[in-house]
Amino acid sequence: MPRIDEGAMDVLFRDARSQNRWLPREVPRETLQELHDLMKWGPTSANCWPQRVVFTVSDEAKERLASIAMPGNQDKIRQAPATAILGYDVAFFEKMDVLFAHNPGMAEMFRNDAELAEVTAFRNATLQGAYFMLAARSLGLDCGPMSGFDNAKCDELFFPGTTVRSNFLCSIGYGDPEGLFGRLPRPEFDDVCRVEWRRRALAAHWVRGSSDPLPPQAARNTRRPQAGSAWRGQRHAALSGARTRAGGSPRRRRSRVDPATSGRSAAASPSRRRRRS
Repeated sequence: MPRIDEGAMDVLFRDARSQNRWLPREVPRETLQELHDLMKWGPTSANCWPQRVVFTVSDEAKERLASIAMPGNQDKIRQAPATAILGYDVAFFEKMDVLFAHNPGMAEMFRNDAELAEVTAFRNATLQGAYFMLAARSLGLDCGPMSGFDNAKCDELFFPGTTVRSNFLCSIGYGDPEGLFGRLPRPEFDDVCRVEWRRRALAAHWVRGSSDPLPPQAARNTRRPQAGSAWRGQRHAALSGARTRAGGSPRRRRSRVDPATSGRSAAASPSRRRRRS
């Protein structure tokens, strides 16, 4: 897959902001359709596709939604051209006969385990919420994701008599830059990420003769390779050399003599003859 250019990365991530105020510019139904047709290709577990969306566009629908939101979110909902209620269907498996037709047993597994179905629906629909935002941004729309509303009342108002549950809201449209706050910091890689070094990569690190210290995560996750490993000898030699460089002494191994290649058999050894006599 080709790498996207820096401009696209800016649009999707670096320059994208969570909007608080909106310009009076309509988002047509065709754009909402295009948004769906783009985000629907994001992967979900077993293609379960549990997300369900209600777009509140009319003044009446916006007012109903704003009435169950926290005070700080009410004006955002009223002002936005559209606010999507992103929900998840806990009975998503009822459509898997089409979405995952080659394996009917998958739908039965979820049908017989309500807890698994609930967790799967929530996780995958939340993931689809991220697809939704990226698709919207790629179409030139700004996003204003938010929680801060009464989920139970939202379900009563917008998903009555169904198995759909609301997850979070996302206003979309064209943001007013005057409503933005200062950009808040984000954590650095080493603050929130850890790389588990593979043993083969660890061996290569030392075999190359690197003088760099062993990364702490690699040191904690180093395990003895199984017998017969193709790189066992290399790794032993490399780590022995590393211990020597660090001022230690490499571990000695007991030599083993193969009677078939030693030039004389074990039975011919004088010491063995003396012990037998």
